[in-house]
Amino acid sequence: MTVLSYKNSDGINLWIVVRENLPFILLACRVEDRFDQNVLFEVFDEFAKMFPQVYEKEATVMGHEIIINLYEEWHKKTFPLLTNSRYPNYLYYSTEEQKQQFLEVDIKLPEGYQFSEVNFENDDIEKICSTWAHATDGDMEIFRAKLQNMPYSLIRDKNNSLVAYEMLEMSSLFNHQYVDPKHRGKGLGNIVERDLAKKCIKVGIPPCKTVLITNKNVVESTERSPFWTRWDYEEKPV
Repeated sequence: MTVLSYKNSDGINLWIVVRENLPFILLACRVEDRFDQNVLFEVFDEFAKMFPQVYEKEATVMGHEIIINLYEEWHKKTFPLLTNSRYPNYLYYSTEEQKQQFLEVDIKLPEGYQFSEVNFENDDIEKICSTWAHATDGDMEIFRAKLQNMPYSLIRDKNNSLVAYEMLEMSSLFNHQYVDPKHRGKGLGNIVERDLAKKCIKVGIPPCKTVLITNKNVVESTERSPFWTRWDYEEKPV
């Protein structure tokens, strides 16, 4: 991962984080910040010259809608043959009060289930990667690195089979919550999320996740939850 920063004449920063091997770009600035479009396009031109391999195929690009709109306009102009697919999400985070609620909540597993660790010697990584809907070549080693170095939560049943888990994306967003279809309806998804949140808070990582806007059931349940706050700007979701 490479971290770059551009500062305009008003002292406003745009941060660009890039991963080259499996192309990923994070564009970060405050939602209220504004940049001159022509100057910003020059910044993107310079970035593309520095990392041409990122544009050899479709990269994942993450950022809030205002900066993404500008980036997409530049991208269409610069790479007219490359397509972009949009996956708009809401972003949720925990306030200080909600972090404390996470720490205080009592987590009880249903009978026959237990928290466990990833076994790096068997096929745990392969199983976890196989349930990731967006898996591509090379993801298995990324999953291995994340699980070896970052917090996660994992549950096994009485037969020692993997039944539920959740981990972090490298940007520290909660990522890949999965419950085996045969074990759904028992609250295991909420349990791994709360367990992961506790682990993150204890090592200084603020709980933060995105939810696809089209995933209405999860959006509604997240907004009912006492543990999450939606990122809004001027009383509208970002």
